[in-house]
Order: sequence, then structure tokens, then C-alpha cells
Amino acid sequence: MCDQRNYFGRRTIRIVPGPTRDATTERLSDLLTSIARQTHSQRVYGEMAARAGITIRPYLFTVLARIRQLQPVRITDVAEEMDNERSTVSRQVAELTALGCVERHADPTDGRVVVLTTTAFGEEIIGRVFEAWYEVLGDMLADWSATDRTQLVELLERLDGALIDHFTPQPQAIT
Repeated sequence: MCDQRNYFGRRTIRIVPGPTRDATTERLSDLLTSIARQTHSQRVYGEMAARAGITIRPYLFTVLARIRQLQPVRITDVAEEMDNERSTVSRQVAELTALGCVERHADPTDGRVVVLTTTAFGEEIIGRVFEAWYEVLGDMLADWSATDRTQLVELLERLDGALIDHFTPQPQAIT
């Protein structure tokens, strides 16, 4: 690491590439961070909702999409998957329920527990927002060749698989 001062005299730390990474790896990390931040920003969700004619608050779309992906699911599991506090997700689920996007049901395996599912209205909202996103993404890549788009997808699939393989917990061997 290298301690530096920025233009305003504030201390900054620049990490100097070590033996396990090069400038390309560092640039990839920066790009992945930038892409994740942009594609999951409330601004982008808000724009997609507006394009789709949806008035749902952007932060609720994230929760709704995660419930759809995991359903039927407990609030605790949604909070864990999103790395959020249970109380925060619980308030957001209450909003989604009041809007008619999510339903609460008794867990068939444990009647004391509540599980969440999306309603037909919730599914419609998700579908419309995703269609708006696909349209924007298509517009952004319109001048890319089919070969470039295919290669991008193949490389991202490969990276996604490597991330999953690396960060998925492995079962512990019983000795």
C-alpha cells in the first residue's frame, strides 16, 4: 500500500499491485464494481420503472425481484440473501404487501412461519421492468457485432461460474 494525499489534502490509500495480481486484474475489479454499482443503483431501477410506467419505489423492486427468485421464502432468508437487516426487509415487504405485489402464507412445513410469494400483479411489475431493462440493454449494445455480444456473454458466464465455484461453501467432510 502507498499512503498519498489527494488534491484536498485528505489521506488516500492506493494499493500497489502485488505478486498475485496485475494491472488487468485490478482493472477488471474496478469494472466489475462499477458495473454492479450502476446496474443495481436506485437511479437505474427508477428509470426502468418509469419507462415501464410503474410507480413503485425503486428500492422495492430489488426486494420484489429477490422474493420472486426465491419463493416461497421467509423474510429472514430474503434479508440474508440481500445482506440487509431483517427489520428493513420486513418494512419493505409490508409495503409490497400493501401494494398487492406480495402475499404472505403460512409455511406448509411449519405453520408458525410466514413465507412470501409474488402475486400476479407483482409478476406483472417485474415483467414490465425487466422488459424495459432488456430494451435499454439492447439499445446500448445495438452497434456491437453479434460476435462481440456472444463473446461478452460467454466470458461473463465463465467468470460467473468461477465466482460461484470459488465462493460457494463446500460441505465439510465428516471424520
